[in-house]
Amino acid sequence: MASRTALPGTESTGDVWTTTYIDRLPGGAIGYSKVTANQGSITTAVDLTSLTVTVTVNASRLILISAYGLFTNGTNGDGAAMTILEGATQLASSSGIGPSNAVGFALTPSALLVAPSTGSHTYKCQGVQQIGGTVTLNASSTAPAYILVQDLGPSF
Repeated sequence: MASRTALPGTESTGDVWTTTYIDRLPGGAIGYSKVTANQGSITTAVDLTSLTVTVTVNASRLILISAYGLFTNGTNGDGAAMTILEGATQLASSSGIGPSNAVGFALTPSALLVAPSTGSHTYKCQGVQQIGGTVTLNASSTAPAYILVQDLGPSF
């Protein structure tokens, strides 16, 4: 496993903080998008409305993309998957099966990218029914579905 030294909090006492240390800090949240309305009758893979975000990635960064969506099924045993994509490339997927009719199940895909290319990247979420009939993405103002992109700091 790679290791790094002189990260914030690990410098020697008395070190002078200069602008050269800025790249050692995490960038925090660099992109976020949410949806507060249901998207129903999902059968084939579809882009989830409003769950797309474009960010600018700096060189040699560790990037975490995470998403959350609450799905319900139409009948017992219907299943769904939620994926995170960049273009047509699937970065992560989470799937589940509803235990009974109209009972919600949360899907939470996440992708950790080590030093993706510098520049603009667009990430999106898709939903798909995997087993049985149709599924619905449930979202509201108090329980939104979302996609979040975070800069965790320098890559290893």
